[in-house]
Amino acid sequence: MPKIIEYILCLIENGIIFAFFNLLIERRFKNKFSVIAAVFVNAAIIFLCTELSVSLRAIIFVVITIIGSSIIFKGAIYIKSALSITLLFLLNMIDIVFGLLSSHILNEQIYDVFYESIIRRVILCLIIKAVDALVVFAVYKMFSKQRLEANKKNWVLFCLVISTFLFVTVIFTELYQNSSDSPSISVIYFTASIAFFITGLIAVYFFTYICSSFTNEKRLYVLQSSYDGIKEQLAVQLNNFEKISKIRHDTKNHLQNAQLLLSQGHYDTAGNLVAEMIEETDNIHLDYCALTGNDIIDAAITVKSAICKSRGIEFNLICERLPQINISEIDLSSLISNILDNAVTAAEKTDAPRVILKIFVRGEYLNIISENTYSNIIKKRDEGKLTTFFTTKCNSNEHGFGTRIIGEIAQKYDGACVYEYENGIFKMNVMINFSMSRAICEQI
Repeated sequence: MPKIIEYILCLIENGIIFAFFNLLIERRFKNKFSVIAAVFVNAAIIFLCTELSVSLRAIIFVVITIIGSSIIFKGAIYIKSALSITLLFLLNMIDIVFGLLSSHILNEQIYDVFYESIIRRVILCLIIKAVDALVVFAVYKMFSKQRLEANKKNWVLFCLVISTFLFVTVIFTELYQNSSDSPSISVIYFTASIAFFITGLIAVYFFTYICSSFTNEKRLYVLQSSYDGIKEQLAVQLNNFEKISKIRHDTKNHLQNAQLLLSQGHYDTAGNLVAEMIEETDNIHLDYCALTGNDIIDAAITVKSAICKSRGIEFNLICERLPQINISEIDLSSLISNILDNAVTAAEKTDAPRVILKIFVRGEYLNIISENTYSNIIKKRDEGKLTTFFTTKCNSNEHGFGTRIIGEIAQKYDGACVYEYENGIFKMNVMINFSMSRAICEQI
């Protein structure tokens, strides 16, 4: 067969792989030319390795796909490694299944089926590539719904499992090439390949189910945190309402008594009565009025400041009027709420609890800085570019969700999250890029 056709087939296969990555993962470069260049380079390398053994060719294919995807696309390397190996396993299994099926139908050896006639090889290969595209698209739909959200440990375990699947596939191919020409053996190999292919798809499905469970758990954490905050704020407001109702009921009587005392010359007694009335009104915690100019940020600060007052935590806000922020309202609300939740949870365990929130704009970046007192030993772990902290709450299964969510939102908008902690003060600085936030909102 002409070498140009072989290269075109390699090009199609690599095009399917990198189209998968391009749909699922954000590119490092805005120009799509980088993806096209990677497709041509990878296809050229695979084409040059066609004369090598199956196992060596599979290793090279895996390595260059991981390298290419890591250069072009963002994200942790263990995620791109798992996805690369998954695609290569599926593509190899489709080749095996169709090869065995064609061999059984035409009653010929696989080599003769694909290499005896150029036209037949081209037709069969195009059919296989079409099936490749459909299967890869189905896998893309599985992963896209879950946003690739899972713990690093789960990703690594999945990578090991799917690597084992790929290894067995390579061994299977080697064994079949050296097997006898018996039709019964061919049927056994075909049946086994179908079963193994389905098993691989089931493994992929179960992993996406794990991703879904992790996503739902994180959403539940966010909803529970929001619910707890609102419930506590409502309790504060209800208590204030009861106090105000009581004061309104007694104010008229107090004023009448004060007027009588003044008319009788009992000035000290009247003064004490008025002072007690003022002290009673001072105990009412009215809503904190944030003035950032952003309704979402103001609302989140209002809720958390009420909680701080109810828990005896000193809360201070330093902010400036913000310009229009083109960032998802859900992301913005989740960001502010989680920053303050973490600060409040840590501060309330100290003898002199204090939370300071600073919000301002520098250049194209929104800066949100929180400072709070803390007393516990801080335990952290790094997950790729994300840093998460273990919770001090009773439910240890929710460790790191708050800081993980903050880090993910910062990364989403091409920003950063920096932590500092010493001398009993924990400081978090979250930066979000304005220009990147506008681009993401336009895509949405």
